[in-house]
Amino acid sequence: SGGGVTFSRATSYSGTPLRNTVSMDSNEDGYSEIFLAEGSNFTSYFELLELSNESVASSHELSVGDGSIVKSAELNRDGKNDIVFASGARITMYDVVNRVQIATYEFSADYTYIRDFEAYDETEGLILVSEGIRLSLLQVEGNSATVKSTYENSDFDCEKVLVFNHDSGSSKEVACFTE
Repeated sequence: SGGGVTFSRATSYSGTPLRNTVSMDSNEDGYSEIFLAEGSNFTSYFELLELSNESVASSHELSVGDGSIVKSAELNRDGKNDIVFASGARITMYDVVNRVQIATYEFSADYTYIRDFEAYDETEGLILVSEGIRLSLLQVEGNSATVKSTYENSDFDCEKVLVFNHDSGSSKEVACFTE
């Protein structure tokens, strides 16, 4: 016999339209929390939906703008996943447990917005960021972030970036997807 799936009663949430979500167990209680990125034209925030007791546990306001992409990665080397937001040309790393911003980085205005990002190497604090025709490797150290390298390809826009290890080597591969 195979594994099973158990469905329990639904938990509902109402708010502004969701743009992106990520789940992780930020408080190590054995239950995942759902992080809901929301916002307006002037500010963004995320709400932490606590599934163990079906409540909104906290709301964190960040000045990262509208249209956020949100993902989780362990960037400040404390052993717990952090939340990473990208909106427009800015990317922000946030420590959920300690409720503090880790770092933020704003790319040049000549590229309109961040299309996608993916953790490249969490032990080194590396994030691969796509701005369409440009890929940048961003490193988070302490409370700052710097671009370590860039690659430009004007042949196509990279709408979705994927970091993976295809073979037995230690080097990672990167795939870019476009519509």
